[in-house]
Amino acid sequence: MSGMVARVNRNIKLCLQYDGTNYHGWQKQSNRVTVAGVLEQAIQKAIGKNVKIVAASRIDAGAHAYGQVVNFQTDVDWDISVFPRAINCNLPRDIVVYDAILVSSDFHARFSAKWRRYQYLILNSQFSSPFYRNYACFFSRKLDIDKMLEGAAFLVGKHDFTSFGTELKNIENTVRTVSLLLIEKRGSTSGKGSTSGKGKFISIDIIADAFLYGMIRSIVGILIDVGRGRKLPEDVKMVLEARDRNIGPMVRPACGLYLVEVGY
Repeated sequence: MSGMVARVNRNIKLCLQYDGTNYHGWQKQSNRVTVAGVLEQAIQKAIGKNVKIVAASRIDAGAHAYGQVVNFQTDVDWDISVFPRAINCNLPRDIVVYDAILVSSDFHARFSAKWRRYQYLILNSQFSSPFYRNYACFFSRKLDIDKMLEGAAFLVGKHDFTSFGTELKNIENTVRTVSLLLIEKRGSTSGKGSTSGKGKFISIDIIADAFLYGMIRSIVGILIDVGRGRKLPEDVKMVLEARDRNIGPMVRPACGLYLVEVGY
């Protein structure tokens, strides 16, 4: 129309943290409260327009994120620094957007990602903690970290992780490349009250190009079995090479899982 200037869409990248305890996972679902659903509504309220967000990772129900990444398109021409504050005004306190970046039009939070880093936290103590019941997997039997590390070594590299995935029906490619799998003892992680003492937590950090659904929690499952002596470190290799979910390990609770960082 003569005299009118078309507004150009901008591609906005958001970085956020959230506590997933009260949500039915990341992905939008009808009649269920999810992180993506709440975030999308908050963005729409802030800018007054409908948007569709794309996320770097679909995180399990009950899991958490220090560094989830999303992007969306909008013609709103605010200064980029305004977006986090405007969106946070419409979010509950368990979700926080901490950065906004103007990115190229071809940036895609999921498909542009080169790697993802997750952490799984285990409270390995005689007694559980009310402060960590939603933030760590409690396991009372003593775990042998040296044995767990021996088993973990078989998972590093490019492998078919069929034995460790769930919901594989529509997945064509089950090959993933794990570049790091680190296991270490830790003390208290973030000051959530009194803990059972130094070294009672075990953190499992894992970096890969991508993950199958349930893959990390299944990996944790077999490493716990190795650490408690139920399986040998070499059994990890056997299960991996079997490429059979029917012999796959127990999927451990989502409460101990954190998306730490996404690399581009």
